[in-house]
Amino acid sequence: MKYQTCHSGKIFAVRWFQTDVASLEAVEQEFSSACRRVRDKLVYVSISKDDTPPPDDATRKKMLAGVDVILKEASHFFIVMESRGFRGSVQRTAMAGLMLVYKNSRQIKTCANMDEVFAELENAKIPVNRQQVLKDMATAGL
Repeated sequence: MKYQTCHSGKIFAVRWFQTDVASLEAVEQEFSSACRRVRDKLVYVSISKDDTPPPDDATRKKMLAGVDVILKEASHFFIVMESRGFRGSVQRTAMAGLMLVYKNSRQIKTCANMDEVFAELENAKIPVNRQQVLKDMATAGL
């Protein structure tokens, strides 16, 4: 399995174990279907750990193109990089730096964990049932 998704309330989360073009396309379709089902924009959360292999060049290009697809249907976009210590800080800083050059960077936030995502949503007055989302994510294997 290269990824696992979970749709809970206003949150659509995907945990990446390995990223490739086919998986990115499949997740885009799942996200779009979830938005159509609820007839609303959802919060998109992409989660990876520090041991997730880096994507190849074709996958990186698809990731950038896929961000535009996701942003059309997302109310918020979060990248959660679950890395600790210095390495995690460097990875999140590098991702934030990449997002600075991306045209829609203001719509994407980089976080260290789901607690930061929930805090951002609370600040934006987006109602989410934190306990239910975490329960659903755990049940789905995220």
